[in-house]
Amino acid sequence: MSGPGPTADAHATARSDGLPAWAISVALHAAILAFAAQQLRGCGGDAAEVGTGVESARTVGLVARPTPAPPEADNSDENEAEPAGTAATELSAEIPSAEDFFPDDPFADVFAAADAFEPPPFTAAVPTPVTDAATGGPPADARVVDDGGEVAEPDPLPPGHTLFFGIADGGKQFVYVLDCSGSMAGILAAAKAELRASLAQLDASQKFQVVFYNDSVRTLTLPGRRPSETIPATELNRTLAGRLIDPVDIAGGTDRRLAFEQALAFRPDVVFFLSDTDDPLRAADLEDIRLWNRSAARIHTVEFGLGADTGQDNFLKKIARRHGGTHRYYDVRAFGGGR
Repeated sequence: MSGPGPTADAHATARSDGLPAWAISVALHAAILAFAAQQLRGCGGDAAEVGTGVESARTVGLVARPTPAPPEADNSDENEAEPAGTAATELSAEIPSAEDFFPDDPFADVFAAADAFEPPPFTAAVPTPVTDAATGGPPADARVVDDGGEVAEPDPLPPGHTLFFGIADGGKQFVYVLDCSGSMAGILAAAKAELRASLAQLDASQKFQVVFYNDSVRTLTLPGRRPSETIPATELNRTLAGRLIDPVDIAGGTDRRLAFEQALAFRPDVVFFLSDTDDPLRAADLEDIRLWNRSAARIHTVEFGLGADTGQDNFLKKIARRHGGTHRYYDVRAFGGGR
């Protein structure tokens, strides 16, 4: 049997000549612990003091912070909650409705009055007796007024004719002469209505002019035309004339001589002259009118007086007779006038 080999002798020699095994183990563990302590000092503590090269120890750790509890819902009114839709109902109640402002229909009375309205029966503005200047009889479109105030539908006027206060005549140039002095109170409105109706019967081939007079005279002046000339009876000119006629009102005294002179200066075919018989013209005045009438115009006179016509002759009747015209008399009370 062979003896121990060299390896065994080497290990025996090491155990007899070196450090014991436990001392070596303690040294190794101490080195490990020193290294670990060195690493911990590098991760914690305060910053190194300036100029010392020595770092203060740092403490590393975890801090547990409690999570705040969510705020509890205020359920104090849960037991008093109202059914769905209640809040909207209250909001609507706070907004005023149309009925709050208008508890009643504001137009109810208007519509009721309109439903109950009955137009008054038509009555003629002018109870006009009519005469054709040429024939002495009623013209073709005589406005016949019966006892009930009804107006018969007239036949058409002959071409070129017009009607003024029941007197029909025809021609190319017409001059209307209207008294607007203070004595015509209650009459002028009816006279202007008759004037507008008569102008409406003219056509563009005819001409017209209107003379309003009291103690002075005024004639119609349309844009682009001279006051000394007659006006073509176009639809536009008749409309413009109506606008100038409407605002004319009564005032002042009466100068018939001046009115006749102005009217006849237009050299018309027909003159309609409207007035009363206060302050009558004299024989010399009638002679002047004859001299002024160089165009041989037919002069029709419309007289207004209080009460029935007495039948007595007067200057208006004489003028109509001498100049181939017609005279008509009207009681001012038929127009709401009276003196």
